[in-house]
Amino acid sequence: MFFSSSNSFLTFHTGNDRELKELILQMMLESINMYREYDAILSACYGIFFAKLLRYYEDTVEINGGTTKKATFAYEVNRYIQEHHRDVTISEVAERFSYTPEYISRLIREATGKKFSDIVSESRMRHAVSLLGSTNLTVREISWQTGYENTENFIRTFKKVYKKTPTEYRREHWHRG
Repeated sequence: MFFSSSNSFLTFHTGNDRELKELILQMMLESINMYREYDAILSACYGIFFAKLLRYYEDTVEINGGTTKKATFAYEVNRYIQEHHRDVTISEVAERFSYTPEYISRLIREATGKKFSDIVSESRMRHAVSLLGSTNLTVREISWQTGYENTENFIRTFKKVYKKTPTEYRREHWHRG
């Protein structure tokens, strides 16, 4: 979650969504069984789960527990970063929320324990994994769509995070044949 406070949490009112229940079950089984590449499968499932939550139930979300202006603000900033990760800058986020870049940077660090650049990079990598699994785009096209002007930089970052190149990742995790 985006908040560092252990008292804060989000509630999505999903009704009896069977697809989300099946995803949760799959994640639980992967966590318990720990078969080969379970961590990569879990990561992909988490991404899909939260993407579907936001796609279908974003309007039902409630911030509970230690709801504060800071927690609400952190949620809004994170949402903005997720939606604009391709080319978002700290200056742009600061301007959007009417703060200085330094202050926004500090607020993000306090709320998440992470640097702005790390949050952007994580968002880009989640999007890359999603594109690798759901499209036939080339690595170069995925690189560009996720905000990397230099394909080699994208591949290097991807390999650092997932311990394999995007092509290897696609072949091992998404190949149907």
